[in-house]
Amino acid sequence: MASEVTISALTETGQPELSIVVPLQRVYTGCVPVISSHLADTPCATVGIQGLLDQLNTTLGTSHSLDTPSLSSLLEECIANNWDFGMAYSRLRRIWYARDWSTIRDILHKWEEEDQEMRRKVLVGNWIVRPSLPPRRVWDLYSNRVVPWWFTNIRVGADSKDRSWNRRLMPISHAWVSERDRVNAQTPINGYEWPVPIPKDTNLNLIRIEALNLQTKRRIHEAAEYAWLDVLCLRQEGGPGEEVRVEEWKLDDDDEDEGLDW
Repeated sequence: MASEVTISALTETGQPELSIVVPLQRVYTGCVPVISSHLADTPCATVGIQGLLDQLNTTLGTSHSLDTPSLSSLLEECIANNWDFGMAYSRLRRIWYARDWSTIRDILHKWEEEDQEMRRKVLVGNWIVRPSLPPRRVWDLYSNRVVPWWFTNIRVGADSKDRSWNRRLMPISHAWVSERDRVNAQTPINGYEWPVPIPKDTNLNLIRIEALNLQTKRRIHEAAEYAWLDVLCLRQEGGPGEEVRVEEWKLDDDDEDEGLDW
């Protein structure tokens, strides 16, 4: 059984728990491998390969060593990519309990290639031929990172109308407010890739705690491992990748008729 983990408004944001208006945003305690924001923010290069391995073993209750085939090179790759622990944890968690590590790199590459191919095929000219396409990115609530869909290894059926994958996500509704009442937040959750427009009295780390508590309350374990919040998972205006955003929104903008039907 996994060790009990607790994260709170105090540890995640520095705010006293009783000062938080929404009770479910005050503290989360559970037996799923959730990591703190502080740990997620730790650069892999700071701890090195052995330190990265030790922390993954501690978090996931394993005893892997650097003698495990392919493991050392995978950890080196996390450092070379300038990832923090949150991103490394999200990428490796799905394959951490593999029986045959000799093929792990091939498996990860296959997941990525299949996702890219799925998105290439879905757009024919200006027509989206598969409206039930999964989101390009999701919020991994365990690692507190926005990650590519393929990190999840949630399988997508061949049927263009299949939405069974949707049961594995927790959609988080977002209420828009006037520009004067919101702030463009820069956050490590999405790797600082674009500013996230959120209400001034909102904190993403508190929303994460609430989502994890809802998972426990409803006893829906898989549904809360990953979530989808539009302004966090869809590339927004104002980031350095504006040309990339324009291309991605041809598929991803759910506000358009031809976009995702979320």
